[in-house]
Amino acid sequence: MFVFLDDVQYEKNWVQNRNKIRTSDGSIWLTVPVNASLDYILKDIKIENTTNWRAKHKKSIQINYSKTSYFKDFWPSLEQIYEKNFDFLVDVDMEIIKLLMKELQIKTKTIFSSELGISEKGSDKILGICKKLDADVYLSGILGGNYLNLKNFEETGIQVQFQNFQHPVYEQYYKPFLPNMASIDLIFNEGKNAPKILQEAKNIA
Repeated sequence: MFVFLDDVQYEKNWVQNRNKIRTSDGSIWLTVPVNASLDYILKDIKIENTTNWRAKHKKSIQINYSKTSYFKDFWPSLEQIYEKNFDFLVDVDMEIIKLLMKELQIKTKTIFSSELGISEKGSDKILGICKKLDADVYLSGILGGNYLNLKNFEETGIQVQFQNFQHPVYEQYYKPFLPNMASIDLIFNEGKNAPKILQEAKNIA
């Protein structure tokens, strides 16, 4: 089970509304403009549609990925998302995530945290979600040790495992290889090989 934290505070200038793509001279950010203050909850963030951000994204992706091995296979599905009108950031995020899950063969069941009615914050919120879903193991990013109250998890019988993700090196159209690009970079360059590449990169500490 994967829980999307949609009822947490919006993080300005983070990957909730932007991500990097590879270019011939490095990388650039593709950003979805939003109307938001620091105290906004993610699910309430509205997109600033007075700018033609969708056309800018499409042009940037086409310029930088049109010559990749799998552009023609993946681009039509991604372009369809850019043809839609979205009012809320979480809606466009989920459309893209669903497409990525399909292409990467990820079949994990998902749910929004806002559906669970957990009012706590921070580590207590994560623990509350785990208890609500009858979890016996919580898989955390490697930085989770900095903010999780591991003792509380232990007392409730929930084991915490840390995923120490080792970024894979894959075929990239532009050289040298640059890590930490958006997932579309992997798919455009590796196509059907992408799921296997990610599977081999996971590492549970």
